[in-house]
Amino acid sequence: MSLKLNFVDKQEPTLKIRMPLVDRPEPEGVRVKFAAPALTVKKSDDVHSIDFEVKARKNLAGNIVMYEHPEVDIIIDPKKSKVSVVPKDKISDDSYDIQDKVFKFLTKRGIIDPASVQSASAYGILQGIYFQNDEVPTLGILIYQINRFIKLDKDNYVYDEVFEKMEQEMLEPEDDRSTELGEIPHEEMQGALRPGYIYPYGTYGAMGLYRI
Repeated sequence: MSLKLNFVDKQEPTLKIRMPLVDRPEPEGVRVKFAAPALTVKKSDDVHSIDFEVKARKNLAGNIVMYEHPEVDIIIDPKKSKVSVVPKDKISDDSYDIQDKVFKFLTKRGIIDPASVQSASAYGILQGIYFQNDEVPTLGILIYQINRFIKLDKDNYVYDEVFEKMEQEMLEPEDDRSTELGEIPHEEMQGALRPGYIYPYGTYGAMGLYRI
C-alpha cells in the first residue's frame, strides 16, 4: 500500500504524511470507516486518507530520524524494516529504560516483532524489526505510533528545564547573586557549634568532649 511522505523545509525538519485508510466490509445499513490497525480515525466517505506531521529528518542512507524525544533519537530504516533507538548526546541511567519503553509500546500495538528486539553492533543502541503487511501502510502506522509515544512520554520531562536552570544558578551564578572568596569576612564565632568542642549524640553541656 502506497504512503506519501513529504519532507518540508522549515526551521525544524518536518515530515508530512498522507496515509490511506483501510476499508473493511461493514454490515448493511451501517456506515463505519475502520482505520488501519492501532489507529482510530473517523473520516467522511469522500476522504480516504489521514494527514499528520511529525518532526523528523532524512539522512543520506534514506532512513527517517525522529528526534523530538528529549533523551533518544528513533531511526527507521524502511529498507530493512528496522527501528533503532539511539541515546542523544550521552548515555544516562535512563537510556535503557526509555529504549525499553519504546519497544514495549510498539510491541503491544502489534507493530514490532518482540523476538527481534536486541542490542545493535554499536554500544548503547537497541533495535527491532517491524512487521510488514501489504494490506496496510505499515510505515505510516509505525511513524504515527512513534510520534504518539514521543508526545505521551515528553510529559515526564516538563521539569527538566527547571532543574537544569536551578543547577546552573548554583554552579555558575550571576555576579549579582554571588561573592568572591574572602569578599565577605567570616565572624569569629560562625555557626552553631562552639569552636574546640564536640558533643556526642544525645548529650550536651558537661558531657561534652574536648576536641584534640
